[in-house]
Amino acid sequence: MSLRLVQGLRCPCCGGPVPVEEGRTLTRCGGCETSLVVEGMEGHPRYFVPNGIQSSEAHEILARWWRKWGHAADLRRRAVLEEAFLVYLPFWRVQSKIMGWVFGQEKQRTKNGTRYVNREKEILMRGDLTLPACAIQEFGVRSVCLVGDEIRPLDLEALEREGMVFQPVFPADQAVRDAEAMMEHQVEQRHKLEKVSYKNVQTVAQRVCLIYYPLWVMRYRYGGRTYQVMIDGEGRKVLYGRAPGNDLYRAGLLVGCMALGNFVLTTVGAFIFSVGGRGGGEVLAFLALGCMGMMYWGFHQYRNGGEVLTDEAAPQDWTEILQGFKL
Repeated sequence: MSLRLVQGLRCPCCGGPVPVEEGRTLTRCGGCETSLVVEGMEGHPRYFVPNGIQSSEAHEILARWWRKWGHAADLRRRAVLEEAFLVYLPFWRVQSKIMGWVFGQEKQRTKNGTRYVNREKEILMRGDLTLPACAIQEFGVRSVCLVGDEIRPLDLEALEREGMVFQPVFPADQAVRDAEAMMEHQVEQRHKLEKVSYKNVQTVAQRVCLIYYPLWVMRYRYGGRTYQVMIDGEGRKVLYGRAPGNDLYRAGLLVGCMALGNFVLTTVGAFIFSVGGRGGGEVLAFLALGCMGMMYWGFHQYRNGGEVLTDEAAPQDWTEILQGFKL
């Protein structure tokens, strides 16, 4: 089995090349026999995920995304691609294990009311988080998934030949603090104790590294406006993008939701009212709330559907952010 080496490093004493095996922190120069300590930025190793698509395939992915349901019907025909280029964005990867115990009381409902039961919860989790290492708000991508990705030792010169490389600005300490705050929130969600009397939870086996991730930036023009789409260079999908909405689709949702909500509210509501019976008022109230919610959703889609947002990289809640956690 061949070992992967980090190339492009030079000895500070003689200037000769020093290939380093991945993961090693101690090595020796082959020319002057000087012992060397290998460190990445701030003492953390640096890696990159190789780009897996070329410009032509990125154009095909964008064209398929243009045809997505809910986008303007003539988007593919009228959209004009202005620029497309590859960028490597830096992310801090924080891998940790969380171990400990939480003692407290769990709330339980009984026929006679509510009671509290003493519980002890064992916490044993692991996390694999990615956090931006620089300001990348303009790209819309706040995290990346590294599960199953090929990760190689950093070759900065090779990346710069392929595309634009962004340098890290935020220190690793800040990423670690953010990751620990997320983990603490996940611990609170896991034990679900109403009253905590004692908690001893520790983070162990923490590993931090810097990873450069490939993303294709695609900017196009439609109807006098410029839109941007971010394509995952490894996962071959759109992570983030904006597109003009389909006016006919928006109007159809509004009319359909209003018509269906009024029909259910009047027809089904009248039937429930005529039948009467015990609990009929509560059922009618829930039906009215459901119909009003459906009509509001249709209006919301019409009101805000002028621009469609695809945001597959942005987590919707803490659970998705911490999808690497497992008991």
